Amino acid sequence: MTSSQLSESAPDWCLHPEIATLWTGGALSQRMPKKDTAWETAQAHQDLPSLPRKELIAKLDQAEKEKVDAAQLVREFEALTEENRTLKLAQSQCVEQLEKLRIQYQKRQGSS
Repeated sequence: MTSSQLSESAPDWCLHPEIATLWTGGALSQRMPKKDTAWETAQAHQDLPSLPRKELIAKLDQAEKEKVDAAQLVREFEALTEENRTLKLAQSQCVEQLEKLRIQYQKRQGSS
């Protein structure tokens, strides 16, 4: 796929080199430049206002993905917390039952 074909078929946000590589399945990875020094500097200094529109959109997409990932982690944490509470309750009930059985066993040993 050529750059002109890519620009015709892909949305604007796909024209960033990293995203274009994903969009085309890596076909352009050899021809498209990697992150340049200006991009790295902008990333390091969070210099968002001076970034080109396509890079801002890519950064926004990444932030949205991270937000979704964080929300998923919160849901997983809540589910694991509930599971942990349930398991602790079951474990304490097992300990209680085991203690009752131990007492019964000792009584039987004493009566024989």
